[in-house]
Parts: sequence; structure tokens; C-alpha cells
Amino acid sequence: MAPGKHDWKTLFIDYDVAKQRYLKAVKDHHINTGLISTNAGIQRVIKDIENKVIKTEHFVVKLRRRRKYLYQKRRTRFFRILSDEETFDTVLKHHFGLKHQHERLTISIVRKYYSVSQRNIRAALNACTRCYPQPPPPDTRIKLPGGRTWRLNIVPFAINVLPDVSNYLLVYKENMTNFVILRPIPIEFEGMVVTLLKICLEFGPPNVVLVSEKLDFYKDLLQKPVTIGFSPKITVRLIPADIIANDTAEVEAELTKWCEENENKDWDIGCHIVQLKMNTTKKKIIRFGKPTQELEIPYNLMFRGEANNML
Repeated sequence: MAPGKHDWKTLFIDYDVAKQRYLKAVKDHHINTGLISTNAGIQRVIKDIENKVIKTEHFVVKLRRRRKYLYQKRRTRFFRILSDEETFDTVLKHHFGLKHQHERLTISIVRKYYSVSQRNIRAALNACTRCYPQPPPPDTRIKLPGGRTWRLNIVPFAINVLPDVSNYLLVYKENMTNFVILRPIPIEFEGMVVTLLKICLEFGPPNVVLVSEKLDFYKDLLQKPVTIGFSPKITVRLIPADIIANDTAEVEAELTKWCEENENKDWDIGCHIVQLKMNTTKKKIIRFGKPTQELEIPYNLMFRGEANNML
């Protein structure tokens, strides 16, 4: 809960201006825009865990002062997940306690107890109207919406032979929102790297990439974004093959349907239209291997806004 108006005046900060500045930075730079960055999203996950729709050891619900909170498990410790608004108030509370100094110490203290990205904390610090009477210049470290977990698969697609792309399709799906990216991709390694770099530039670099096979191949493929400075680290992990297979089967069914309905075998064009359809259609989201009870729109979950004039 935000401090009272008297407290903010004593600390020489315009709370409303600072908060609007912070929320604008979150929106403009796509910081922490996943499902659990909003209070409503956190409550939905808590509900799904309690109803056993979600079964995972990585998230737990704890009761504190008659209120339920969502915690993320890392190794043997639990960190409370904060929404955007909770992050703003929490960061500024510690920022004031340190007398508007020691930025790195503030970040360290907040991350010691809460599951929140460093970019989100910096956006809250930059919103302080006492430290920055005028908005500071954009921080290049928070421009990209990265920091997510994605599921990745590269598969042959046999509707039509496309010599320039060697008949392969890239299926790249965000783990929490099910937002999907589809691209025709060259079979040559260098061409694959270029395609992934373009995706990183547009949607931000991932923190974790989940694959079902060829672990060493995908590690080599994703090393390039790290070496050129897109991301400090990308972790590649194996997950059960049926999860990736279901992602691929859904895409192949939709893309085949588009080709048949339009009597058009140019699936390298159709994949972009199918991507738009899949991301803007209400459906049950597969999260932690289980479908949600409520219908959701992947685009809205990913960017917290309606998809208008996407084409």
C-alpha cells in the first residue's frame, strides 16, 4: 500500500507524477509485461494453483496477514512475486529509507526478498521526482521486452517446397502467455542465427529457452545473441517432448488449414497470418502443462493491450 499524502510530501516527491512516469516506462519499454505483472494476473494464478489446475513446485501460495500471496521458488528459497504497482511502492519505500542514495544497494535489498526484475526496479528508481525533477534520458538497458521463457522448435513443413527457406518452420512460443512467433527459416546454421537475432531485436532476448531435443545444437544456435551483447545469458533446458509436440501440431494444423482454405501453398506468407490469428483468438492457455479454466487472448496477456491494426 502506498504511503499517505503527508509522507510523500515530507519526502519531497510527487507520488502521482512519479507513478505515472514509472507506469509509462513499463508500458513503453515492455518491462515485466507477463501475466503475473498485474494484481489480477497474480490472483488468477493463485486461483489456478488452489484449484489444482496448475501443479508446479516453482510457485506456491502463502497466507500472510489474512491475504494470499504468490511466491516463486528458487533453489531452497521463496521470493514473493510483485505486481507492477506493488513493485513501484516497494522500491520507493527502500529508496527513501536509504535517503535517495545507494541505487545498487536498493536493487540488492529488493531482489533479496522479492521476485522482480532489475529493469523494473531501475524504472521505479528513475521515476523518483526528487532524484529526477525532469524525466531521465531513456535507459538503454530497459528498451527490450526480454527476460521471458520461450519454447522453441524448428521443424520441416511439407505443404510446398520453398528453395529459399529449405522448407523449415520456426515455432517460438512464450511459456506463460502462449504468444507464438512463426517464421520460415533457412536450414543453414548462419541463416537460422540471423532469423533468431531478428526475433530478439523485435521481441527482446529470452532468459530461458525450452527445447525437447538437440540440446547442444540449440545452445550453439542461441550463443550468438549472447556474444554480440543482446543478452548476458540464455539458458537452454530440456522439457518433455509432448509439450513441444503439441505446440508444433497446433501450428501445423492451423497453417495447413490456411493453405487449403486459400488454395495457396505459399505458407511462408500464411505463417504470419496464422500467427496473428493464433495470438488474437480466445482460447485456453497451456501453462505448466495444463490448460487454464478461463479463455484468454495471448496477445493481451503478452502486451496488456488490444491488438489493433496489426496488419
